[in-house]
Amino acid sequence: MLFRRDGICARHIKLRQRRASHSATEVSHRGICRPLPWRQYAYQAYVLTEAHFLLYHGFTMQHVTLQTIAKASGFAVSTVSAVLRGQGDASRIKPSTQKEIIKIAESLGYQPNIIARALRSGKTGIVAIAASPAGFPIRQMRQSAVADSITRQGYRVHMFDFSWDRGNERAFLENITAISPEGLIISEISDNNPAAIEYLMMLKKRGVTVLSLDKIASAPIDQVYIDRFDVGYMATEYLIKLGHRKICYLLSRKTARGVAADRARGFEKAMADAGLKTSDDSFAWIKDGADDSEKGYRIVMEGLISPGKCTAVMTTNDLTAAGAMKGCIKLGIRIPADISLIGAEGLPIMDYLPVPLTSIAFPISQLAQTAGEVFVDAFNNSKHQMVKVKIDPYLIERSSCRKAR
Repeated sequence: MLFRRDGICARHIKLRQRRASHSATEVSHRGICRPLPWRQYAYQAYVLTEAHFLLYHGFTMQHVTLQTIAKASGFAVSTVSAVLRGQGDASRIKPSTQKEIIKIAESLGYQPNIIARALRSGKTGIVAIAASPAGFPIRQMRQSAVADSITRQGYRVHMFDFSWDRGNERAFLENITAISPEGLIISEISDNNPAAIEYLMMLKKRGVTVLSLDKIASAPIDQVYIDRFDVGYMATEYLIKLGHRKICYLLSRKTARGVAADRARGFEKAMADAGLKTSDDSFAWIKDGADDSEKGYRIVMEGLISPGKCTAVMTTNDLTAAGAMKGCIKLGIRIPADISLIGAEGLPIMDYLPVPLTSIAFPISQLAQTAGEVFVDAFNNSKHQMVKVKIDPYLIERSSCRKAR
């Protein structure tokens, strides 16, 4: 019988031989054996690749090792290891080589052996992501994209759904530390929450890698974020360029906090730069309502905005705009003939509204990729310097806005 020199097929066949009373086997140099329904339990050889061998025998992804990938790619184990740990650039490995190794690793279904890595480095690789995505599609998209980016780097992600304005931030963060995370990625925390910021700084001093997906001006931690000031400013500037002067923002000016307050400041700054004044009448909001889409609908139905009060309307997000559009259609207010309407976040489904919605979009994929890169560098590089990376939003121009008459 012929066996491969690496012994893989030999071990497999010997195991099958012990289970059978008798057998006859034929094996090719690059192949393995499959049982056929013969009394003699004969085996016929098939020429299969290394990946097929693993998949056929039900091996888990962890059985694909660095040595397996090195053999398949022709590169040294040390080179493969550096690339899959995200240290390819630091090790001065060519981008083309990195792409080739990653492609081969993905085709083999490779996943890092986290237990082995923890034993070698003394690190568990557990990363906690704390956010409040319920009811906010853009937050859900961001959390999912960032989690995927971190997971592909070989870390174990635990996601927590939590709202930071309930007054129990410290207790919540203490519960997170019970799983001993070595990394914590947070969002929806603002400068208005000093207690949460203080605890984040304490975790950072303990050696936990902390990254925020929202801007926290007062916190010296890594941040990758979309500045909501820019969102408010960009939407207002776009409407002003269309000739609109009477613009209403569906936002609570008096109670706005955190990113909502940043949006309001962006709106006011763009108006001021154009020589236009704002007042309480420039904002419209209601406190009650099941969700933002219902609030947008009720704002219109209760007459808080109308063609006589404004020629253009901005909303805090696309869901509010969708609700406002429904209200306008019901009241016979034409969009954009009577009122131009612009949303924020750039949800793809807004292209399917009765009037496709113009929106200021959030580049979630870019944010997630950048956040992953910053986190991995902070986690692995002892000389990492704190960074605050701002991701610029962009305009998606559809059919809901037109030039002012």
